[in-house]
Amino acid sequence: MNEAYIKKKLKEGLVQFSEHSLHKMDTSDVMSLELIDAMLNSEIIEDYSEDQRGHSCLLLCRDNIGFLHVVLGSKEDNLFIITVYRPSPPKFVDERTRRERE
Repeated sequence: MNEAYIKKKLKEGLVQFSEHSLHKMDTSDVMSLELIDAMLNSEIIEDYSEDQRGHSCLLLCRDNIGFLHVVLGSKEDNLFIITVYRPSPPKFVDERTRRERE
């Protein structure tokens, strides 16, 4: 999975949302069309190619409120949005950097 593949699937409308992602979007005030627009200008900041559940990645996006993280996988021929959240302390130092576990 790479950024070009993600953008192609987004433009084709081949996106599914997990129930968990819809709940997280609701609690973070993120609308689905805004998320898709933000994902079109995103970058992969972590790649989980060895995940036992299947290849996934962490996208860094920005909407009108601030930064978003989207964990994205694939399901059949679609992108599958696993979760959406706003990176914040204590887990993140900034939008790109995870805090070291102590």
